[in-house]
Amino acid sequence: MKNLSKLAVKRPVTFLMASLILIGFGIFGLMNLRLNLYPDVSFPTVTVYTTYEGVAPEDMEALITRPIEETVGSVSGIERVRSLSSQGSSVVRLNFSWGTDLFFAETEVRKRLDMIRRSLPQDAEQPIVFSYDPNDEPVVVLTLTSSTRSPRELRTIATQQLEQRIERISGVASAATAGGYDRQINIRIRNANMRAYNLSIADIAGTLRQENIQVPAGQLEEGETTYSLRTVGDFRNIDQIRNTIVGNYDGNPVYLRDVARIDDGIAQPIGNVRVQGNDGVVINIYRQSDSNVVMAAGGVMGSLDDLRAILPAGVQLDVLTNQADFIQMSISNLIRTGFQAVFLVMLMLLIFLRSGRSSLIVAISIPVSIIATFSIMHWADVSMNIISLSGITLAVGLVVDNAVVVLENIFRFREDGNDGVTSAVSGAQEVAGPVVMSTLTTLVVFLPVLFVPGIAGLLFRDLALTVSFALIVSVLVALTLIPMMASRLFSREGGRAGAGSNADAGSSADA
Repeated sequence: MKNLSKLAVKRPVTFLMASLILIGFGIFGLMNLRLNLYPDVSFPTVTVYTTYEGVAPEDMEALITRPIEETVGSVSGIERVRSLSSQGSSVVRLNFSWGTDLFFAETEVRKRLDMIRRSLPQDAEQPIVFSYDPNDEPVVVLTLTSSTRSPRELRTIATQQLEQRIERISGVASAATAGGYDRQINIRIRNANMRAYNLSIADIAGTLRQENIQVPAGQLEEGETTYSLRTVGDFRNIDQIRNTIVGNYDGNPVYLRDVARIDDGIAQPIGNVRVQGNDGVVINIYRQSDSNVVMAAGGVMGSLDDLRAILPAGVQLDVLTNQADFIQMSISNLIRTGFQAVFLVMLMLLIFLRSGRSSLIVAISIPVSIIATFSIMHWADVSMNIISLSGITLAVGLVVDNAVVVLENIFRFREDGNDGVTSAVSGAQEVAGPVVMSTLTTLVVFLPVLFVPGIAGLLFRDLALTVSFALIVSVLVALTLIPMMASRLFSREGGRAGAGSNADAGSSADA
């Protein structure tokens, strides 16, 4: 380390170019860092969600929840199995040990579920398997409200007019609407009429299921042209449903309207969304896995005017939450903290060393250390999030220490009457060992965080890495760039002690 300072002073152009290259890599890393609100934390939890409409909680537990628990409970790595059965839905949550490969765990759970799929009720939906990731939260949440439109109309507007346009925005993966009411055709059976025609609910349901399908009908070849054929059998309007033949009685067809009342209504709502006290819907917008949060959210915000232009009169589209706001606020705080740190350090150096050039050297070293840290963050795949930004903010104060210690010692040698080159080399070499050792003691505090198990280790990993990277870079800057700049800037100004000695010598000669 001591020879490094001497080499930097002897070859200033080489180390200046190396510093510029390091800054260039840092800017490149900063431009390519992934921007997330939270660190890359994957909770070791896999959830199995199954719906079976109209089934009571007790039946859901017996028919759905218990078979799933017994099947997936033997997957390796599971520490705890919890379940919740409610009206029409079953949730089975599997907690794995920390460090489990969730991709492998999800695959194993899906394999086990495929084995029992036929034993589950036929009308139950396919079980959905997913794991929770904080970065899968919606980047933007929009609200749709109106004083003249019903919740059903608002949901229709959101799903049919807005969702597809939002999903075409760069960086957006999907848009999902919550709230409002789904359209549903309600068929209310008249029991007396059904029994009179010797029909059952199973007969009616089976007939409707068979009538409301589309199936391929093969191909038709005509010369060199081949046509794909299909039978269009799904219902297009409510009258087709009413006129569906569901049976035969005394040689006469029995229509659905003869045994039931058919209404164009709404589905049973699971929850209710209210915006500022009024019924409304929310649109959750999710980003692509490799997309930048700020860019994806910015694309949505930039398209709001176009989205509002296609809305009917009396419908308002507003922003409820935007993850990019938190990230941009954190970045703004970091920039403000950096400027404050540079200003305060320069002020302290001006007060105690009374040297503007010393203040300038430290002011240059701080951004060089921080910018170079971004290149290592990019190489180590550390994203820019609220935790790593906190680490950078903390590092701004720590990187100053090494620079001030080295510069103050160089300044002391200069005051003793040494020339700029000698002061830079001797001053940096004298404190090289203590600077390195003090940095290592700080690293010893942060590096063990990388080995902390559980959620704490995953959350604060980015902070420990960011601070460690910045400290390592600050040592290199303090022992190379600062001596190199000091040897050039201090050679142009005389030390106060040296100037005083020359003055005394001149007085003696005159005497």
